[in-house]
Amino acid sequence: MPMTPDDAPSDLLPLRRIPALGLVTALVLAIGLGLTGVLGQVADLHTGALPPHPFFLPEHALLLYVAMPLAVLGVVGMLLAPGFLLALVTGSSRYPGLLAATSFGGAFLLRVLAHSLLKLSGAVPLTAGAFALTEVALDTALIGLLVLRLRSGRPVFLSMGPEARRRLGWMVAIVVLMAVLLLPTLFWQDMPDDGVEALEVGRSLTTFVVPRFPTSPSGFFGLGVGMLSLAYPIGWFVSLIGPFEAAARLPLVLYLPVLFALICGLCEWGSPRRLGLLAEGAIVLALAAYVATMVFSASYSPYYSDASAPAALETMTVLCMAATILCAWQGRNAWMVFFALMAYFARPTGLMVLGLLAIGAALLPGAERRAQLIRLAVAIAACLVAAVAYEKLFLPRAAHGLAVSFTSGSILERFRYLTFTDLRRILFLVVPCGILPALALFAWGRQDPKARQVTVVCFLYFLFFYPQAFIALHHFVPVMILPVVVYWRIALAGTVRWPATAATIAAGLALVLSMPRSFGLDRSMRAIGMATDVQVGNLNGDWTEHGQALSARYGVRFLFPPGWEVPDPSRNRVGSQLGLIYYASRTGPDADAPNYVIQPAEAAPRPGFSAVGELRGLAVFVRDTARWRRDRETPPPTHFASAIYDIPRSTLHRYVGVPAHAYQVDLARVPLLWRFF
Repeated sequence: MPMTPDDAPSDLLPLRRIPALGLVTALVLAIGLGLTGVLGQVADLHTGALPPHPFFLPEHALLLYVAMPLAVLGVVGMLLAPGFLLALVTGSSRYPGLLAATSFGGAFLLRVLAHSLLKLSGAVPLTAGAFALTEVALDTALIGLLVLRLRSGRPVFLSMGPEARRRLGWMVAIVVLMAVLLLPTLFWQDMPDDGVEALEVGRSLTTFVVPRFPTSPSGFFGLGVGMLSLAYPIGWFVSLIGPFEAAARLPLVLYLPVLFALICGLCEWGSPRRLGLLAEGAIVLALAAYVATMVFSASYSPYYSDASAPAALETMTVLCMAATILCAWQGRNAWMVFFALMAYFARPTGLMVLGLLAIGAALLPGAERRAQLIRLAVAIAACLVAAVAYEKLFLPRAAHGLAVSFTSGSILERFRYLTFTDLRRILFLVVPCGILPALALFAWGRQDPKARQVTVVCFLYFLFFYPQAFIALHHFVPVMILPVVVYWRIALAGTVRWPATAATIAAGLALVLSMPRSFGLDRSMRAIGMATDVQVGNLNGDWTEHGQALSARYGVRFLFPPGWEVPDPSRNRVGSQLGLIYYASRTGPDADAPNYVIQPAEAAPRPGFSAVGELRGLAVFVRDTARWRRDRETPPPTHFASAIYDIPRSTLHRYVGVPAHAYQVDLARVPLLWRFF
């Protein structure tokens, strides 16, 4: 029989189990807070050159393969705990999948509210101690509310059967395996500009209620790029472990187990059967293919990809999209609107997915179709109202007349240049989700109405990005995940023979195809940073000094030019402006002999240094020009991504593609349409 709200497998949680729940919560808190220092130790383990094989270092086995994954597991559990307890208090824990969604969403909501109150009261920056006290207070208060609920005679549902324990085991395994297998890329890989920007946006939340963006004149982005809700989990990790690279990357480890549980919930809701052990393993393997795709191949940098941006950022977006779909199916209206807003403030495509869901809702049965269209209309209206409030009311006041980057109107420019014959983009749909799920999208006759709704979302979303001349791999993220739901809904209906075996083999093949051509880690920007003395501001000081230090990035272009000035990044190094400033501030220059100096233009030049440029009140000097030439002319290798995901620069970057005419249609040259561009 299909699973319904009346017969979902759930157990009553008795009052006598609350002490045990409290002890488990306290243990998770103790591990999460007590072992955060371990993560800093791991980050600082190799400040210079890495060992030849950094993916396995037996000499540090206790630290890297016992203490570190335990610390990551503790932090993830601690961050989800308030939302989990809130789900018990509010009754959201009864249905599979929804518990994971509301654990993440509830923790997000409670923590943002609590931290905002602290900041508004003057408790800035948000230190690790303040963060810890907030966690203890939230968990204690929620356990107290749980006790009151039980004593009042209201039931609390919590599934504690074999299936629930098995799913929890998978979630724990995902966290541990990601922490161990991705160890060097999480902790030791240099960060490109996008990663540093993500880290700095998260760091801004130790001081401000609303994120600040280091590359915007006003410090604010509009909703043309989103990234607002994405910043908060990064801010949590920055408060806990400091502004290490891992603080921007570890949110990926937080999102993946929640996403796994959500996918299971989407597959099973209304289905006649439930997923078994092998089916769940196939889903995990498909997620592994997605992670390999994003962590090792999705990048705007010509030299390496980064787990923070766009991998972690897009994973949170698709998590919120999946939660929106599940809540829409289950009639959880408040949570659906909440996750819809989260997805929209993460990426502007969150609003588009709501519209696509509404189109797909036309395939649902009559009563369900009407109810879901109403819910989606409310969510779309909420997003539009929030957009107007943020861009038209908040930003003009907060920006104080300075320019705001990436407003909603900037989205239209994406459609100016079009290309229709780049068929390789189909692989961005087929491979990362595990191959068979993408093929399941075409099995229309075997799909139930909900699977068809997801299929409509996948096809229309893919067709939205496919013809755009200038695209990146991360643009296709939702369709790298959601086809898995379609495949397993077909399989659970009993119309596929050997579904788990076939899915496991196909996902394994997808994982192999998604592996990068090289697992080498680039640390050259760190080495250059150690040879750079930035005498402007202090990246680790207060917010004014922090902004002054980031302004030094304008001097970096004299040392290492930006991408639009470099015809061939394999011959000449593309400058990482934020990256160099970050590593110069983190490691500091060589004690006696920095090779590069960025200082105020009015300051006296150092003896023995040659001036190479002056801009925006900054002067740039070089001591050893021979080393400078070597640093510029010996860039890292550029062929790092999987061959199927290696997107040409003329497709990845508009500033390269437009002069090269790497497009087939320019709508600005079409009569009447030119007015829109």
